[in-house]
Order: sequence, then C-alpha cells, then structure tokens
Amino acid sequence: LNRSNEICASWHASGVKTWQDMMTKEFIVGGTGGGSQMETMPEAFNKIFGTKIKVISGYNAGNEVYLAMERGEVMGRCGVSYSSIMSTRPDWLPTQKVFAPVQLSLKRSKTFPDTPAIIEFAKDEATRQTLEILLAYQDMDRPIIVPPGVSNERVATLRKAFHEAMNDPAFIAEAQKQRLEIEEVDGDLLAKGVNATFALPRDRIEAAKAALASGK
Repeated sequence: LNRSNEICASWHASGVKTWQDMMTKEFIVGGTGGGSQMETMPEAFNKIFGTKIKVISGYNAGNEVYLAMERGEVMGRCGVSYSSIMSTRPDWLPTQKVFAPVQLSLKRSKTFPDTPAIIEFAKDEATRQTLEILLAYQDMDRPIIVPPGVSNERVATLRKAFHEAMNDPAFIAEAQKQRLEIEEVDGDLLAKGVNATFALPRDRIEAAKAALASGK
C-alpha cells in the first residue's frame, strides 16, 4: 500500500533540527518498549554513527509519546511515519512544531525532499549494506501476501487487481480525506528487493543483528 516514510521527529523547543545536531547534542526520545522501531532504530544509529540518542521507554503507544513531546517530557520520537503525524497531528509539520532531522530510509522521500536519508551518511559499502538490511522493511509496510504454491497466473491476476485498486480515484480521494499516504509498491519490485536483501553477505546480516541488539 505504501512505503514506510519514517523520520526522526524533534519537538521545536528541543534544539535538535538537523542531523548534525543529532551527532553533537543529546536527543531524548520516547519509546514503547523493546522491539519497537522507536527503540531499535536509535540503538542502531548510536552504534553505527555515534549519534547521541537516549530513549525513555515505557510509553504504552505512539500517541502517548506525542503527548510527552507536547508536555516537554521528551524531545522527540525516532521512528515515526509521515502518515502517523498527519493523521493525528496535521498541524505539526506545517507550523514547524516538529522538525525532521533525518529520514530513516534508503532514499529521500518526495514528502521531505530537503531532509537527508540516513543512507547518505554511510561512510563505506559495508555500512551501506548493513543499513539496507535494517531498512528493508520500508518497502514492505503492511504488505498483502499469499502462501507458497499459488500459480503465477493467479499472482498476476492479484497484482493487476491491486494496481487497479491503488489507482482508483475514489480510493485515492478517501485516502486523501483521511490524510493517509498511498505510494504503491509493485509486487515484482518488492520480490526483487527481498531477494537482494537475502543475498547480502552473512557478515552484514550479523552486523545488522548486532546494531539492533540492546545495550541495556
């Protein structure tokens, strides 16, 4: 249905507006517990890049982290989709109540053309490949899947129907009404991406696991 265009979101009073700020200033963010992207991504970026992100864990849901930002309990949230912000806090980005220092992505989103993607800061090919593994999920945000053994003809029919649904004017209008992003990810392209990720060297897979491992 959509690529997961995630960002680190910083509250306007935090003093953190850019990637350079994240490298030089402590950035206190809220999290919902071990395993959530709000905690695993900051952990990984601290290890890979040396950012200074500190996670305050224990919030029950992402919306509680938003409230904590408004109350000044935390400075932001690292691992939040554009759709999430626009559907619940549509005024935040237009009025600059929050900033997007970096996109947690392999390429810049058209929504944030001036905000760098995290992949741009990879210093070498090994780091780039590690990030490709960590962020491979982005093209698989809420995928529609079928079990093994489905015929190629059936798969082609389903992909055609999906493509037509994603481009149906009424569907698009309803998504816009709800402030939801729709950016179709082609099934064939998705399959190629999965295969490419699995083909990466074993040491890069181990590096990605290590980056996600909690240091607590």
